[in-house]
Amino acid sequence: MPRYIIGRNVGSDIIINDPSVSRNHAELIVEGGSASIRDLGSSNGTFVNGTRIHSLHVLNGYDIIKVGNSLFPWKNYITSGNQILDSTVLKQPSYQNQYSNSNALPVPLPNAAATLTLGICSIFFACLLVGGLAMAIIGLTLGSRAKKLYRENPMGYTNYSTVNAGYICSIIGLILSSIWTIYWIIWVLILGAVSYSAFDALRHI
Repeated sequence: MPRYIIGRNVGSDIIINDPSVSRNHAELIVEGGSASIRDLGSSNGTFVNGTRIHSLHVLNGYDIIKVGNSLFPWKNYITSGNQILDSTVLKQPSYQNQYSNSNALPVPLPNAAATLTLGICSIFFACLLVGGLAMAIIGLTLGSRAKKLYRENPMGYTNYSTVNAGYICSIIGLILSSIWTIYWIIWVLILGAVSYSAFDALRHI
């Protein structure tokens, strides 16, 4: 069965010019009318539909493959005779547009609206101290998870700008809530010191 090496190495069958791709990153296997992919111990992993694979994975026609940080439109490089184009060189700007025609439609990132809502609320309610901090931390947690999903499969999700805006707002809310918390702690300490001094003075009258 034909086997084709995907990697950054000039000797690879499919060369991807991306520093996140290992020299010998993955292996595309074509047999009859089906294709499979196997990671070759790469540093940054091989992903199918956003999930990192660790063994031979049989591909379906709608699967999205990512090697390192680069999307790999595997269907475009296999002819009807199951022969891969010789020494194909992929460059990220040129093949992302081709891959956007895939039948796999992107879906909204989970918790995008919640991340933005919590981020905005954490700013407006920063003076609530614990409440503002809690909203900011939850917003950052949800935003981090969504951003991780997007990094693993950038062509598979939408609403990244919403998540990013919510993440930034949550950072601002966290800072403001922390400032308010420190402010009130200082005031409580000052009032406590003043009250203690006044009580001590009255005790010695």
